[in-house]
Amino acid sequence: MIDVVVSIAIVGILVSIAIPRFQHMSYQSKLSEAPVNSDSIMLAENAYDTAFDRFVATPGFAPRTLIDKRPVPWVGNEGFDTIGWSPDGDVRCRYEVQLHHGNRAVLVQTQCNVDGIGSYALFQKWQASRAEWRDWQEWKTPSNVY
Repeated sequence: MIDVVVSIAIVGILVSIAIPRFQHMSYQSKLSEAPVNSDSIMLAENAYDTAFDRFVATPGFAPRTLIDKRPVPWVGNEGFDTIGWSPDGDVRCRYEVQLHHGNRAVLVQTQCNVDGIGSYALFQKWQASRAEWRDWQEWKTPSNVY
């Protein structure tokens, strides 16, 4: 009888450790969409910059509505259509491309809410065009930073 009680207690302890770990891993796997798609968007921007010597901004986030933890169908906008980018399937994040530094630097922003509690994770990826790399480094790093 005591063996059964001890076994149940051990199983209970293991379950109490495993469930939060499983939730954490589930959130991490859902968040993995953000850097993958951000890299893909940046690659499309670089290809467009190589072909047409300019980056393309998007008019706000796409999809426009805030996303909770469930994936939604992709609804892009003219910026993503211009660079020829769309994700594979439904998305859990919103994406935006902004131009900076005289339209020679691009910022890809990704906003996700994978846990459904209303706190959004924001991922940002910066890059300057090849022609402006030196100026971009000087602009990005103030002289008073050591």
